[in-house]
Amino acid sequence: KEGKGAIIVDKKLADETLKDMPELKRLSAYFELKNAIDEHGFSYTKYGLTEERAMVLASMFAEVDEEADGEINEEELRKLLTEMAKNEHVEWTSLNADFNVAFNLLDTDGDGKIDLDNFCEWLSEPEKAKKEESKVSPR
Repeated sequence: KEGKGAIIVDKKLADETLKDMPELKRLSAYFELKNAIDEHGFSYTKYGLTEERAMVLASMFAEVDEEADGEINEEELRKLLTEMAKNEHVEWTSLNADFNVAFNLLDTDGDGKIDLDNFCEWLSEPEKAKKEESKVSPR
């Protein structure tokens, strides 16, 4: 099934833990998540994320958010997806993946920006699909 998460497949992101990060980066991840919650109303439980995984995602997102406004544009998305692929967090389903398609999939509210909510919703789609399939599979 092709869905919102069809551009990338979550690979090792779930296995990434804060203990694998240098101490300063862990502290930064904590503050990035706290900022996303306090300033932008982000709720990681909405996407079935643990606090630890949300901290990792918030940290990665903040690294490419050049304006530090809690939103990324298409160029920043390109940097984020390239970094994720480089770090083997995700596997591109196509080497020639269309960034415009990826951006439009993530920009669910059509405002031309992607926030942490859009990003986490997109990454959680494959996991949601797996859970739904397991609910409907015959016993």
